[in-house]
Amino acid sequence: MNTTERSAASRWRSALAGLGTAALIGGLVGFAPTAATAATTYTITGKVTFSGNKKLNASKSGYLDVYDSKCNWVGYDSVTWKGSTYTLKTSKSGSYRIVYNGYAQSAKTPYGLSSAVCAKAKTVKVSSSKKKAKHNLSTKAKGNVYATVKSLKSNEYLMLFDAKTKKWAHSSYGWVAPGSYKLAKAKWNSKKQTYVPTKVFGTSSKSLSKGKTITVKSKKAIDINFDKKTVKSVKDFSYKAKAKATGSPKVGKVLKVKPSGFPKGTKFTYTWYRYGGVGKDGKISGAKKTSYKLTANETGAYVYALVKAKKSGYKAQTYWSNGKQLKAASLTQVTPQSVNGLVDGVATVDVPVTVTKAKFSQSGVRVDYLWSDQNGNESYDASFTPGFEHVGQEITLQVSYWKRGYKFVTRSTTFTVMEAPVDLR
Repeated sequence: MNTTERSAASRWRSALAGLGTAALIGGLVGFAPTAATAATTYTITGKVTFSGNKKLNASKSGYLDVYDSKCNWVGYDSVTWKGSTYTLKTSKSGSYRIVYNGYAQSAKTPYGLSSAVCAKAKTVKVSSSKKKAKHNLSTKAKGNVYATVKSLKSNEYLMLFDAKTKKWAHSSYGWVAPGSYKLAKAKWNSKKQTYVPTKVFGTSSKSLSKGKTITVKSKKAIDINFDKKTVKSVKDFSYKAKAKATGSPKVGKVLKVKPSGFPKGTKFTYTWYRYGGVGKDGKISGAKKTSYKLTANETGAYVYALVKAKKSGYKAQTYWSNGKQLKAASLTQVTPQSVNGLVDGVATVDVPVTVTKAKFSQSGVRVDYLWSDQNGNESYDASFTPGFEHVGQEITLQVSYWKRGYKFVTRSTTFTVMEAPVDLR
């Protein structure tokens, strides 16, 4: 996965997470400016059209945000899609601003698409005399924002606020709808259900009005340094830029990584990483070339290359290559496992059942135990003592032996439980 794709995913996760409780409520219940009777349903329908790509499907490429006329987030009762046509239902009348945010790339832009920032979105009204309304949305390519800051306090984040409404609009980085914004350090206020500024970019004040205005343009990227109070235009590498690893994932073989989709003059640095194998996770010592010869330390691991791309006038970026996984090795068993405390496969109440572990030629093999009864109860200790509640039940023991970079070895045993015989002597 390349950096653009990874960044896109993380941006939208961050944006949705940033909405907090409100985002979770949005799809379930709506809040709106004017109350109506519980039996009344108001419907707004419209088509989302895309800039640069008529084939995009709105329902699969993004989502709707619904605000009141003052750009307070209000949500809706339900929304259904038929291709790029939406049907939004709410139980409350009033004037709404509907914003479409898309995370799909169109044919003409590497960025996502948006209908508008809330302050510039046209209003649509539903009322007792107009229970149905049509409201089409046309999209425009977003811009890209990079923002850095030296330090943030606990639970503090960099956030963008709409310059006109002063309401929270977006996280401080990623694809952003064209418009004017204020940047601020901010904390989530659960009572107000929004982010509240603690320090505003370009001023010592906490007032957004006194902060420096940031302009985001369609298909353009900007780089903001919060501490230096600077904003500069930068170029983004093409969304087609990527790093691809090739080669056979076997010990002794060579993997190679090749960047593509970059402009001439781009300079690259390379670092190879491994995860989940015999060797330590993370950077592979000394592996800083376009190729890497696999060693026994990569047995069972995923191996990736991290490529850093730099060019004058462009925002420096990092790109992960696809991963190559080496096959896990096999553990070599030298002594068998045995289960103690059973007589002909039967355990007795209050008599502990223990395990003599199997031994392997490899050192450092770890062991996990799982005891399960027929009622779905489980325990994970090295021994099991059946009680009267287990009489007549079948108990299953599963012992798993494992080591990083090696295949799991599992040994299972099943036994029944009976009461101890009564001594009549």
